[in-house]
Amino acid sequence: MPTQPPHSPPHQRLRKARGALLLSLLLTEATFAHDFLIWPDAFITSTNIEARFRVGHSGQFDPWPHGLTHVEVLTHYRPDSKQHALANKTESGVRVDAAMRGTHMIALTSRWSKSELPAQRFNDYVAKEGLQEIALHRTRNRLEDSVGKERYSRRAKTLIQNGDAFDTYVTQPIGQTLEIVPAVNPYALGTGESLPITVLYQAKPLASATVKIENLTISGVGVVEALSDAAGQVALPFARHGDWKVTVVWGVPTDDAETIYETIFASLTFGFTDSANTVARSTLE
Repeated sequence: MPTQPPHSPPHQRLRKARGALLLSLLLTEATFAHDFLIWPDAFITSTNIEARFRVGHSGQFDPWPHGLTHVEVLTHYRPDSKQHALANKTESGVRVDAAMRGTHMIALTSRWSKSELPAQRFNDYVAKEGLQEIALHRTRNRLEDSVGKERYSRRAKTLIQNGDAFDTYVTQPIGQTLEIVPAVNPYALGTGESLPITVLYQAKPLASATVKIENLTISGVGVVEALSDAAGQVALPFARHGDWKVTVVWGVPTDDAETIYETIFASLTFGFTDSANTVARSTLE
């Protein structure tokens, strides 16, 4: 009669279960929820609002599980050129005082997280996001069949508008490692005009980055992609309807054998949902 394998001690089974759960969470976030955005309750407002942190893709946006515990820098840039750190935590974001007339900008830098994906899934992710330097590194070093390891972080900005004073400070970089900089305040554009932006990486124009723009609240408007030119610039289609998300991702090899790659996800959000018209957005939360 064959012998039965001995059962693992309870503490070993618990450790394995925790390990499997952690791996599942890492795979889920790395594969499906890399896009990060700051999504205010209203982009057009004259009062205090909540700015919510979200992760997801194509209409499926969930609360960011880390909250303020994973925030490195969170700053409110005001129309009067003053800025201050935000720490008024809510259940899913922070409270923002947008009572001052003009354009308010909230900017976030997250702490680093780690991700590990099976080879093919990592290759697919690299191809989808246009991570050319990582793809080239894997090809040159014959790593296409190796597990993909990275550390990643977020850089996000959101623009909130009060009244018809369209501040131009939002067209200047603020020093994020990977940054989306609009050449024109989006609220000053008219329907049918393009939104010109520059992508910066380590304060320099980034060429051949895949830039995506998506309307978050109007159904039937798909994601549009474009590659930044040699000056890091790209013009994106735009309309004064709904809420918009612009994203770009960039990654490079590192000397760290534990992570191999370092990736940053940047986003810019703005929109035309006001405090009296939030029905469309509420269906996505």
